Amino acid sequence: MKLTVLSNITSRLDWRCFIALCSLLLSLSVSAAEVYKCEKNGAVEFSDQPCSEQAQTIRIEVRQPDPDAVSAQQSLTATFEEESRISEIRQLNQRNDELEQQMRQAQQQHQVEMQKLQDRTYDFGDGRVATREYGLFEKMDELDARHQQNMQSLQQQIEKNQQALEQLYP
Repeated sequence: MKLTVLSNITSRLDWRCFIALCSLLLSLSVSAAEVYKCEKNGAVEFSDQPCSEQAQTIRIEVRQPDPDAVSAQQSLTATFEEESRISEIRQLNQRNDELEQQMRQAQQQHQVEMQKLQDRTYDFGDGRVATREYGLFEKMDELDARHQQNMQSLQQQIEKNQQALEQLYP
């Protein structure tokens, strides 16, 4: 198996490649390995076989991690994941509270604006309403339509957050 990694001769990239190679070797459960590093045509190459006489030998010894250290890391990871889950739940709940507040404010604002328009009408007393102002009823209809659209949008956002919350509960 020949592993080749090319870089722009930057040591930072060389170390990234080296670390990636070490990780690969660790995952293969090899107890020891030799890796060869050479430079060909301005590019750095890593291989499990010598690529030239000037190849630099890098010996990698792989050790099994301490079971207690593995257990401690798994515990830390589980704690982090749980704290992240709880934080996300709090954020979604807070966002839903904010959206519900926006809905209440939008409802109040709609009522105020609608009342201003209704004040420019008069009632015949038999359920009929009229106005002398051209287009007033259309303005009322447009106001209602915008309000309903806004309320639907806010409600959809709340429902989307609720679905995300359901996914976060075990």
